[in-house]
Amino acid sequence: MSTLAERVRFLRESIAGLSQRGFGRLCALSPRHIALIEAGDRIEISGETALKIAGATGCPLRWLLSGAGDAPTPLAVRRHVNRRRAA
Repeated sequence: MSTLAERVRFLRESIAGLSQRGFGRLCALSPRHIALIEAGDRIEISGETALKIAGATGCPLRWLLSGAGDAPTPLAVRRHVNRRRAA
């Protein structure tokens, strides 16, 4: 996954059945913001947005922003989200 858009879409799709609206809610971001990122209209995101997405999904911040390092597995993302929801 070479682009931010691909990485964010991967994270959202790792959570089975989650819409952009649901993913936005999970990350405390608007669905429109998620849509713009996934469409590639936001090539860079703010640190605050990155922290919200990384915190909500458990993905490494470095990977989210640059693609460097190991990508989280869909199972790891789902487990992290489920733990957050249960808390």
